[in-house]
Amino acid sequence: MSRIKAFLAAIALVVAPALAPVLAPATAQAASPAIEAAKANGKVGERADGYLGFVAEQVDQSLVAEVEETNIQRRAEYTRLAQEQGLSVEAVAAVTAEKLIGRLPAGQWYKNVNNQWVQK
Repeated sequence: MSRIKAFLAAIALVVAPALAPVLAPATAQAASPAIEAAKANGKVGERADGYLGFVAEQVDQSLVAEVEETNIQRRAEYTRLAQEQGLSVEAVAAVTAEKLIGRLPAGQWYKNVNNQWVQK
């Protein structure tokens, strides 16, 4: 196992319990219906850095605003968790991204660590 994978696995063990509120679909962190629809339609996807991104080149401004707001909320939660766990925000975001991408339904998109959009 590479050092990076080992490091991420160790972080996952430490922060997984704290990430439950971020990952649970019934929480305030759950995506809005507009974002869920955009993900299902291939306009928005999860990124390997823990944030949402645009798969489609052209999207409505209202969707842009929702994605930006969601990413701000995610950043705030990653920051809180990072401070609690003594980790970097990026490490918490990466572990969360791995979990979110793993839970994506078939047909939805994610941006991998090579910065490429991939359909699950």
